[in-house]
Amino acid sequence: PDDSDIYIYLIFMNCQVLSIIKHQNRQYTVDNWQNIGNFYIITHSTELSSGKPVIIQSLSPGITSHPSFHQWRQKFLYLGQQLSKCHHPNLAKVIDIFEYQGFPYLVYEKILGVSLENLLQQEVMISNDKALNLITEVADAVKVLHSKGLYHQGISPKSIIYCCLEDRVILTDLALFTPLSQEIRYRIALLQDGYAASEQYEVGQNS
Repeated sequence: PDDSDIYIYLIFMNCQVLSIIKHQNRQYTVDNWQNIGNFYIITHSTELSSGKPVIIQSLSPGITSHPSFHQWRQKFLYLGQQLSKCHHPNLAKVIDIFEYQGFPYLVYEKILGVSLENLLQQEVMISNDKALNLITEVADAVKVLHSKGLYHQGISPKSIIYCCLEDRVILTDLALFTPLSQEIRYRIALLQDGYAASEQYEVGQNS
């Protein structure tokens, strides 16, 4: 879609002024953007017609001056389209993808639950059989990504959400798969503190 299909406006709701992104027949609230490293930004949002919580992700405005920004933007949109074709019960579902004023946007469902990182911090006991089942669920989800030529490049306990009501885990942070280069590593510092997937160290591979 071109920019004529998308617009942003303000509304008053519950005594608050909210920014709204409208794309075709969907409308999303926009709150404060949060930096994910120096490469991505996200905002926790709501799709107004359904009332469902979603996450909107885009590229950081701080990298627009980089000569590779256009290439990254096109790659973001392409990989987002590929990701929207990945259907699996242990993957967060992509709801929308579009471009507005030169920035790509990916919208996917927000998973309500607790991360494995928090469970570990709370020292929740998980049986060996249960742990094996959870690992298998994540591995199956990753296989679906790989079948579309996608690499998550950010899997960690923080990005795996356990939904207790459904007794399953969901792999989230699905846009963190842009291929890295040596320059991105050291000048943009995308690698996560404390953990980075092994694929991120393989220059020129897993694009």
